[in-house]
Amino acid sequence: MADFSTTLKGLWSQSVKAVNKAATGLASATRYKMDEMGGISRRREAIAELGEKVFALSQTGVELPEEVAPLLKEIQELEAGLAELRSDRVAAKAAAAEQAAAEKAARAAEKAAAKAAAAAEKAAAEAESAPVLEVEAAEETDGPIYSSAKPDPEDVPSINVEEEEEAE
Repeated sequence: MADFSTTLKGLWSQSVKAVNKAATGLASATRYKMDEMGGISRRREAIAELGEKVFALSQTGVELPEEVAPLLKEIQELEAGLAELRSDRVAAKAAAAEQAAAEKAARAAEKAAAKAAAAAEKAAAEAESAPVLEVEAAEETDGPIYSSAKPDPEDVPSINVEEEEEAE
């Protein structure tokens, strides 16, 4: 049994060494990749910064080598194209906003016209269905027909109501 425990300890020790070696290798590879990515990133930043400085120098009128001239010309053309593209976009957005406002106003006018037509139709329908009371003046008067004064009961003419004879 002592042989078995010695063998088990040996296997355990070898497993720990293998895991430790793998972890160390992985950490080393990760450290290398991170350093490499940091270096590549800084290189890109430095090239971009160099390009910006060279472009700024060309804008101030500093004489640069002939090898740089075609790239500077291309960058200037790209700048002009981008400026035109941006101004076209602003103009298109303004035109779209203006068109949307005009369409909104047209819809509002159309809605108001429909509402007015519906109101006129409703008023006409109510006028047709409303009972009409026709009144004829019994006699002509010289004074006002309506007055705010309380009438004297003796001055009010009497109304004769003739009863119709019932048909037998």
